[in-house]
Amino acid sequence: MIVPLSHDRMVVSRWPVVSLGVIVLCVAVFLGTHGSAAGRESEEKFAEAAAYALDNPDLRADRRLLSDDLRELFWEEAGALGGRPAGGGEQAELDRLTAAWLESTEAAPVWRWGLVPDRFEPWAVVTHMFLHAGWLHLLGNLFLLYLTGPLIEDRIGRGRFALLYLVCGTLAGALYGLQNAGLFRPLVGASGAIAGVMGAFGVLFARVRMRFLVWLGLPLGTMEAPAWVLFPFWFVVQLLLGLRSDVTDPEGSGGVAFWAHVWGFVAGLAFGFAYRRERPHEVEVHDPGPDRLGRARALVAKRRWQEAWELLLAEARSGVRRDEACRALWELGKESGRAPAAAPYFARLVRGAARSGDALGAAELWRELAGALRGRPADPLLAVEVAEALAAAGEGREAREELIEAALEGLAPETPEPLAERLARLALGHRTAGIRRALAEAAARLDLAEPVRLRLGAVPAAWDGGATGA
Repeated sequence: MIVPLSHDRMVVSRWPVVSLGVIVLCVAVFLGTHGSAAGRESEEKFAEAAAYALDNPDLRADRRLLSDDLRELFWEEAGALGGRPAGGGEQAELDRLTAAWLESTEAAPVWRWGLVPDRFEPWAVVTHMFLHAGWLHLLGNLFLLYLTGPLIEDRIGRGRFALLYLVCGTLAGALYGLQNAGLFRPLVGASGAIAGVMGAFGVLFARVRMRFLVWLGLPLGTMEAPAWVLFPFWFVVQLLLGLRSDVTDPEGSGGVAFWAHVWGFVAGLAFGFAYRRERPHEVEVHDPGPDRLGRARALVAKRRWQEAWELLLAEARSGVRRDEACRALWELGKESGRAPAAAPYFARLVRGAARSGDALGAAELWRELAGALRGRPADPLLAVEVAEALAAAGEGREAREELIEAALEGLAPETPEPLAERLARLALGHRTAGIRRALAEAAARLDLAEPVRLRLGAVPAAWDGGATGA
């Protein structure tokens, strides 16, 4: 199993109102419905009726009460314990218990507002998206929405994102209901809608690098892959699991609606290709109408990239909204293949975060810059400044090591000795194999000034002599 953890474009240019609204609404609904008295009563009555039916296999049980897998589980447990069904029950008593359970489902939230294919209600294709079966179900879905939703909302606009989310979730639920028309079991959760968001993300941000956890019973470590690899792979896994469940679990009682994931993802792909072709971008209503940033965003929506680039450059150099312009210029640069030209302006945001005390934020921005350039930023000074900010704050040791190694790899013939001195001080406190290798390579580079090579080459000797650093 793969679990997405992050990606290299976690920063957006405006508040993701729709994404945050969905998250808040799902949490509020969960807190208001999970563990409700009506829900507990329904579970208790189901357990009582199911136990009676399984204990009396000679009676006629309502098809809605017992699924094949429940019967199999009962017989396995009974065989392991050497037990046998008691028998001797009365049909009237089983019918009474079953009727009491069915009546209780009318008030239980997951049954009333969830999508029950055998008892289809039109509103349920929407309401089921905001209910969840448990904390893990809720948090897993909302984390995936947090990873993917804000970036798409920032790209295509709030109205279009809301449409994408609702349509994908509705289609996923409706098609799942049609596939399982006789199933008397509630479908709940935002998985279908979020699968649609993931499908659109795989199209609109295909080159974004995703970091994910590989989990096979135990965490095996993290890896990275572009979205166009990771999300289609996830889709294929869901498709194969759905096909397998059609054979091994035809009643859909395994607890995971794989086909809802499949249909949601397919709908999201369709939205992604449609929006990729149009490339819309909603302009904030509070933007001053004639300002350069607002005009540039409107030009991006029309794919008039060169004109937008010139406006954003002007705003980034001398405008009153320089930081916003630098971020917008960086996004446009990545989208139009001009990321290296936009990198110096994005570096301003990195330095600004480091100097304002947000060292971890600066490190995250630096990673975004390095990832988009498919390597390390050419300016080692930037990496050193961020590493020093992290060291001063006592935070992000692993990030510091990454930055130090990047700075060593980015040294140029014109690197001054004072920068090498700062870099050596940082390296003293991080005795890793990667930094040791980078120091050895820098000390052996004949194109670097001799004082620089000597200063960096002295660090391993200081380590061996027992010196330590901050």
